[in-house]
Amino acid sequence: MYAGNFRRIFAFFLDLAVVDLIITRPLSKLISDDFNELSDFLSISFEIVFISLLIGIFAILYWSILEYKIGQTLGALVFGLRARSLNKGMSFPQAVLRNVTKINVALLLIDSVNILFSEKKQRYFEVMSKTITLEER
Repeated sequence: MYAGNFRRIFAFFLDLAVVDLIITRPLSKLISDDFNELSDFLSISFEIVFISLLIGIFAILYWSILEYKIGQTLGALVFGLRARSLNKGMSFPQAVLRNVTKINVALLLIDSVNILFSEKKQRYFEVMSKTITLEER
């Protein structure tokens, strides 16, 4: 059975909480918060961009590695969802492609609009990666 929208949303927010707890908060503590001169400000700006990039990469890896290895993230496990390849087995590039829009909420919303028009309730990047999200229960 194709995954319902509410289960997908709740699973995503649970995964966001996990990503925040294990990735975002620890890495955010590396950013200096005091500066006095322009050079300090520019240095901190570089830190923010670099740490933000690391957070994004690690977040995509969280979703991609778990879906590649076991077919589900912690949120998907709790809400009875599983990511599957339409081919024989999911490859790591497929897992990365299906999750790349999760780096930005606006991109994910645009990607998710396709669920409304897809017969199999697939996000656009799920169609591109030849994957699908199914309910296990």
